[in-house]
Amino acid sequence: MVLYIAITIALLLFSFWELFCNPPKIRRRYLLYILSFVLWCISFLRWDVGTDWDSYLAVYEECNNISWYEPGFLFLNRLVRNTVDSYTVLLAILGGILFYFQTKAIKSLSLYPVTTLLVLLGTNLCNVFFVRQLVAVAIMLYAVTQIERRKLKNFILLVGVATLIHAASIAFLPAYWIYHRRFTVKQIIIALSASVAIGSVGGALIWGGIGDLLGGIFATKIDIYLAEGADASFNSGMSAAVYNIRSIGGKLLQVGLFAVLIGPLYRERTRGMMNLFLFATVMLPLTVSVSVSFGRMWVPYFQLSIFLMTYAVASQRRFSNRMLLFIVLFVITIARLYLKLFVDYDGEAYLPFQTVFSLIL
Repeated sequence: MVLYIAITIALLLFSFWELFCNPPKIRRRYLLYILSFVLWCISFLRWDVGTDWDSYLAVYEECNNISWYEPGFLFLNRLVRNTVDSYTVLLAILGGILFYFQTKAIKSLSLYPVTTLLVLLGTNLCNVFFVRQLVAVAIMLYAVTQIERRKLKNFILLVGVATLIHAASIAFLPAYWIYHRRFTVKQIIIALSASVAIGSVGGALIWGGIGDLLGGIFATKIDIYLAEGADASFNSGMSAAVYNIRSIGGKLLQVGLFAVLIGPLYRERTRGMMNLFLFATVMLPLTVSVSVSFGRMWVPYFQLSIFLMTYAVASQRRFSNRMLLFIVLFVITIARLYLKLFVDYDGEAYLPFQTVFSLIL
């Protein structure tokens, strides 16, 4: 518990310094590098803590005998298993990939890097307790910088690499063509209405067809999601229907808040990220109507909110407004952190925090 308190206090103080003391950009970047390095070390020195720990450790131990995971993920498991045979080394490699691309993405896309880490603390504990999808998401967030520069080959290469780690990453391919488009409110409303209607009636049929078209591991993954069904409960007994309504409503609320809070100075700069966030919001009913887990393919799109939040804060020129938004941001972060540590997964996923050194002592 002491670790989480220390990280929270550090990010809170550095975020306050970043937002209200106007430090040079280079100092913010150096601080980002230092904090990312510390978080990376925590990510691979942990032991028996984090969601899906047992299942990922089992994959590592049996990686030479299984073939139903993504080839890139299996390759890294087999490489480590058949050489140094240390699960900690595998975590270091996967964590290194994640924090390398995550740090590059934050450096390029965020106005306030440390504040972005503070937001990430609440949304996903800074991705310290990563699963393979979060590694892929970090790569795709950096791919957004290639969309901005209109480097299609680089973008496709990055998404391809991410797909080798998590197959759902292929859902990020449309991002390149959506990012620079201009959409009207009418178009968005029509698209969202159509998504809800189609998802309610024939979502499973559509995705089943897409799975047959793509084949391979993509078809396998889609079949798994379809078999799970839309009526599966989520987390602490929450019904899928309630979860779906809450998720879609929450995303629409976020869209509205960003539209109001991000000022004219940054609207053009953030239009592409807003487009991607909106696209995922529109597509969400098509997937969660089939399976709650299926909606995870839109995670990289929604993750862009960590950057949009910094533009919302930067838009507040008055000290009182910025302070109010900072306080709200911090309260939301603490509330989310509390849920993750003490409520989600019955409070057993992240507590107590243990390190690999506990195996030696």
